Amino acid sequence: MYRFTPAAWVSIALTLFAVALALAFLNHLLVYTAVFFATGNLGLFIWSILSTRGLTVEREHPSTCLRGYPLTITLRIRNRGRGARFALIGYDCFLPAGHDKAYREIAVLSLAAGSSAEASYQATPRRRGIFEIGPFYFYSGDPFGFYRHVRRVDALTQLAVLPTPLNTRVNYLHSTSQVRKDELATIAMPGYSSEFLGVREYADGDPLRKIHWASTARLGKLITKQFERNVASTLCVLLVNDERSGTGKEEEHTPLEYSITLISTLAREASRANYLFSFLEINGKDIRAASGTGDNFFQTLALQLAEIGPGHPLDLQEHTQEIFEYLKPGSDLIIFTPHLTGTQAKFLANLRLQYRLLSVITFDLGSFRTSMPARERRSRVSFGKNFIIFELAYGDDLERQLQRFVEKVGFVR
Repeated sequence: MYRFTPAAWVSIALTLFAVALALAFLNHLLVYTAVFFATGNLGLFIWSILSTRGLTVEREHPSTCLRGYPLTITLRIRNRGRGARFALIGYDCFLPAGHDKAYREIAVLSLAAGSSAEASYQATPRRRGIFEIGPFYFYSGDPFGFYRHVRRVDALTQLAVLPTPLNTRVNYLHSTSQVRKDELATIAMPGYSSEFLGVREYADGDPLRKIHWASTARLGKLITKQFERNVASTLCVLLVNDERSGTGKEEEHTPLEYSITLISTLAREASRANYLFSFLEINGKDIRAASGTGDNFFQTLALQLAEIGPGHPLDLQEHTQEIFEYLKPGSDLIIFTPHLTGTQAKFLANLRLQYRLLSVITFDLGSFRTSMPARERRSRVSFGKNFIIFELAYGDDLERQLQRFVEKVGFVR
């Protein structure tokens, strides 16, 4: 890509004028002047093109980062050409910062032939998702500034921007089920439950303090204790990601982004308490599911949350089988949906019979469309047939609203 500066246009105009006079009068002096202007412009133009030839770019940065936290990106520029390069200026495309701040400028004073130089910059990702960082653009020209040449280098690297959980802490009850303990459905898992189930061969990620040393010594390999946990101490989350999830003028203020922030917070707190956390996203005909506990599981879930994209129309009733398969009946269930329709409310009333506690978080879509906070109401809590509905709006303090949700719903303390 080339760019002619005003000085270049003046020089080209003078060249054309000199050529026209030389052709008109066939004067030797005019011919020499026209040749001088033409060769000079051509030489400067070629200089601007060759000034970035032989330059390559390599980019280094972590593969993942948290949204809203600064990230350092290092660029290594190598000169594979035969001559030195001076006053190099370039721009790196960093889309997670937003389209208005996507390009970051770097500069290198000089670069000898066969050598390399490093330049770094810091950027703060404002958007969650999986991004390609790059391409890189060299901006060069001739020594007089007549001609500008932009050369694109397709040095692309991938970056996963994970959702940032809120700073609030949530503590879960051990179990508040009214069903007798020996009648509860159970889930086999190594860890911190109280009911001993048996032993099995050690697997990566099992707590070392749960190793059964007597069996390990007898069998000559690591054996871990296996426990069981009732599903009443499991937290399940269903994300209804339909076409209204992306409602809003600002990309970071949509029902989907608010939902993902809250889900990542609940998952982190459940993992800290070593509780089983089950997640299911329904997006059109597609689903995304994950279940587990601990730090490794939370990192895996955070990456899945980063991959979630815009929603598509869906019929919740068509996914009944998947809901029961991935979200164990008898547990606590939280449903995030952009808007609760009458049909959905009827379906959730029947779904509530299969779970210990069901609560729904919805959104005031009007406030997101106008990017205006909703007027403070006496209460954001309403009631379905046999479940609780909690509404969020644009600009809400999510930490404060999560605490209010915890107080109203009562499945956590």
